[in-house]
Amino acid sequence: NMLGVTWSTTAGSVASDGTYTAPTVSVNTNVKVTATSVADPLASASAQVTVTPPIALSLSPSSSSVLSSGTQQFTATVKNSSDTGVTWKTTAGWVSSSGLFHAPAVTMNTTAAVTATSQADRTKSSTATVTVTSISSLSITTSSLSSALSGTAYSAALSASGGTPPYNWSISWGALPPRMSLSTSGVISGTTTESGT
Repeated sequence: NMLGVTWSTTAGSVASDGTYTAPTVSVNTNVKVTATSVADPLASASAQVTVTPPIALSLSPSSSSVLSSGTQQFTATVKNSSDTGVTWKTTAGWVSSSGLFHAPAVTMNTTAAVTATSQADRTKSSTATVTVTSISSLSITTSSLSSALSGTAYSAALSASGGTPPYNWSISWGALPPRMSLSTSGVISGTTTESGT
């Protein structure tokens, strides 16, 4: 006992040398710590201690999947602190000060980590996992079209794979027969005065 004193508390613990260990709390909690004289048990002194909960940080979403060169917004929530600011970092690509993750351009699926760290307590952080998915090469999969007949309404849909749908179709070389058109959704349609493929 420190100088003939016994210690007591309403929560937590006090070592014989007077070192107070606070309890784990989820809300601010008032605790009374008392030192009582061994020689005169009626002589004591108390102190009021306010135990605050530890700063906690969470990240949403906790995991995500994004296309190569795509973006994902993350939100950090800091609890038990008036300072809710965070700093951001990532293992691939980059992340803005508002938590917007910008994925790198990848040729194979890659995993990245996005971490938010509390500005109030730099030992508190939260990390989310992001799978950055590669985009396969774009190719037109339609290999042939049915013949168009003169004076008969015609419609044929083109198809493709890879890239990033939805596709925006256009003619880059050559031309369709008169009165035929290609929609941006990939449908060739119209009524031509010519016959053939």
